[in-house]
This record gives sequence, C-alpha cells and structure tokens, in this order.
Amino acid sequence: MKTLNSYPLFVILAFISSCLCRPSELDCIHHCGNIKIPYPFGIGPNHCFSDPNYAVSCNSSSSNQSIPYLKKLDLEIVEVRNSSRAVIVKLPSVTACNGTEIYWSSPDIIRSTGFSFADSNVFASVGCHGYAIFYSEATMEGCTSICATDRPKLIPTSPTDMITEQCYGFNNCCQAVNPLYYDRYSISVSAKDGSAHCRSAFLISREYFPTVASIATPMSAFPVTLHWPDHAD
Repeated sequence: MKTLNSYPLFVILAFISSCLCRPSELDCIHHCGNIKIPYPFGIGPNHCFSDPNYAVSCNSSSSNQSIPYLKKLDLEIVEVRNSSRAVIVKLPSVTACNGTEIYWSSPDIIRSTGFSFADSNVFASVGCHGYAIFYSEATMEGCTSICATDRPKLIPTSPTDMITEQCYGFNNCCQAVNPLYYDRYSISVSAKDGSAHCRSAFLISREYFPTVASIATPMSAFPVTLHWPDHAD
C-alpha cells in the first residue's frame, strides 16, 4: 500500500520538476523603452532569440532612456520589422573639418551575423566644399556639394522632392548611387583647407533621408536598414 500511495506523489513531483526546468516565455523581454523587439530577436536567456546574432541588450542612456542594442555588433536598434525581415540600426557618420581627411570602415556585417545591407540605403554627405567617397568590395562612388547662399532655396513638396531636388550638390547636401550586395563598406571624407565648415558622410535608410538636407550640425549616427536571412524566422 505504501508503494501505491507514493506513486501519485512521485508523478506530481516529476511534473513540477519538469515545469520548473522548462524554458518559459515569461523569462523573455520583447520591449525596450518604446521599441518592440519581436522574435527572432529577444532580450533574456538563450531561448528568447533564435541564435546569438539576434540577442539584444536593453541599456540605459545618459538621459535614463532604455535603448536596445544588437549585442554582437553593439549597434543601437531603431526598429524591427518582421514583415520585411528588416532591422534598422544606427551606424556612425564620418566628419572632417578644416583641411582634414577622415577614413572609416564599417563592421563586417555579413560575415559576423549573416545580416545584409538593404538596397534602400543611400550614401549621402552634408557640408560645404570638400568631398565624400563610398568604397565597397568592387566599386567606389563619391559626391561633393557647396553652400550656395545666393541660390534660391528649393522648397520640397514631398520626401521624393527632398531627395531628388534638395540633395544634388547645392544647398549643403549630395548623394551617390550605392552598389548592391556589399558585405562591408568604407567612407573617406575630406574638408577643404582653410574653410571653417565641416563635412559629414554616412549611409542612411532612404525613408529617413528627407531630413538630411536640413541638418545644421553633424550627427554622430544615422539609421541604416539591414535584412536577416529567411532561416532565422
């Protein structure tokens, strides 16, 4: 009788033990500040994301705001879009002033994580005189712009107008056609000697581009769109 009575207790204990050891979605965090972090990304133990490339940390900024970062690349996340398998992150801009030339190379995104650069990104540069060059594995693109104060300022009526009419070499802004399918890229920026102006260059997601031409002071980073592969979902 004792053996029979202990059997249900054994089953109950085994069930409780299995529940305690089983990974739980309750361990996972899918929001950081105002930004949603959907699977395959996640914050928490290993079962919260599909693999380490999609692990996210939620860090506090100097203004006490919570900001998500891709752990492996240490890049700030702006948005995650599952419908298009896109994650928008911030990548640095490169700034040169008063006769200097600055060179910078991006992280090796594809070899490090399997992510790829979206073809919707644009290479742009803001500043007076000097030039900016975009290098990838197989090509080189560049542009220059001047601050034509005597030229009538164009008034854009749409984001497309801002790109095609406002950023073509006048009014402080220029852009270059980006090559497709690059693993990484480099930027070279040169500011004219003797000029009090600076020049910045950066890769930026096209949807965020309309605000570029109105930038008065250099920004440290801009949103760039990356895609993740199908097998990660």
